Amino acid sequence: PPKVTNVKIIGDLRENGKVTATGIVTGGTEGSSRAFRIPLGAVGCYIVAKYTPMTPDGDSGESTFVISDRAVESSSSPKLEFLINYWRLQ
Repeated sequence: PPKVTNVKIIGDLRENGKVTATGIVTGGTEGSSRAFRIPLGAVGCYIVAKYTPMTPDGDSGESTFVISDRAVESSSSPKLEFLINYWRLQ
């Protein structure tokens, strides 16, 4: 059966950003992965992904879990937040 090592979560770790899991597959070829859009309100949370390596004919290997290396960040830019707060004070 195929095996996967060096599994990582890559992409935009912000609210509404898209991430995918990737890894090095042996005993098969890496196929396409589904992207995950991070929901609003996930700021401060970590993303956990399950990666199951599969061969083109459907043989699957052992699943591996990976956790993002940092927490989800806010999607609002600091400049935009500054402007919003500035106008609230006026």
